Amino acid sequence: MSEQESLEQSQAPDSTTPQMGNAQEAPAAEVDIQTPQDPSETPAWTPDFKFKVMDKEHEIPEYLRAVVKDEDTLKMVRELHEKAYGLDHVKPKYETLKQQYEQLQPQFQAVSGDLQMLGQFLNPEAPDLGSAFKMLGLSDDAIFRYANERIEYMEASPDKQAMMDKNAQIRAEHAKYSLENMGFKEQQATQQQQRFEGSIESAVNSPMVVQIAQSFDQRAGKPNAFRDQVIMHGATLSRIAGRNLPVEDVIHNLITTYGLNATQASQPAAQAQVPAGSGQPAGARQQSLPKVNGTGAAPVKAKIRSMDDLFKARDAMDRANRS
Repeated sequence: MSEQESLEQSQAPDSTTPQMGNAQEAPAAEVDIQTPQDPSETPAWTPDFKFKVMDKEHEIPEYLRAVVKDEDTLKMVRELHEKAYGLDHVKPKYETLKQQYEQLQPQFQAVSGDLQMLGQFLNPEAPDLGSAFKMLGLSDDAIFRYANERIEYMEASPDKQAMMDKNAQIRAEHAKYSLENMGFKEQQATQQQQRFEGSIESAVNSPMVVQIAQSFDQRAGKPNAFRDQVIMHGATLSRIAGRNLPVEDVIHNLITTYGLNATQASQPAAQAQVPAGSGQPAGARQQSLPKVNGTGAAPVKAKIRSMDDLFKARDAMDRANRS
């Protein structure tokens, strides 16, 4: 091949190279261009400043709401308030448990020390039975009676010994069951007391009663005054009825008997009394005490309109019964 043919081949177009004039153009890739959303169309976030503690609803104070900028800060502020408000319920229980612990600790230490001392007296290697009997408060008669029983047991036949062993086992099981029954009754009483306190808390903090309870506490000038009054009123009604009444019935009777409401309960005691014929709330009955048998006259003729009247009537009835 000559140099001229080699040059012509090098200048000839490559068949593998696409020609711009003859090749079909590839379609351009489609690009999804999204229209930016108008900020004004985004729904505004409205924080919920309410929170609940022990089934009682509260709200974050106004001066702290400016701190809330988003859901994270709202969660933080709400948790702080839940913990703060929860202390009002936890602190009394803590104080009660602390007081019980302080009362039981000296007793436990005394019993533990006595058991250690008794263990030393009953040491199998060098027992001091005289000191052990004295510490247990056993009399000489009890000691001699037991000694005679042991002598009788040792001299008895095998059948009689088996019967005596069985009787001793029955007495031990009876003592065990008595202790378990006593513990069960104490546990049952504790659970019943806890259920009672829980039912009172739930009833007092119900939406229909909570405002009346708060106003009553404010009027009395001490917390849980309404709760304590419910317990006293319930004890009186239950004693009269001869059975335990539901807490809801006691609260309803207390409110309707004295015509309590959120406004009236917060007024001073002199203003809370409603004179006769001055438009007493509908449905509120004026209660008067019945005559006491044997006196011939009612100890209190005035109608009861307040808690002070109730206490005076109770004192008058006590004086009449004693006379």
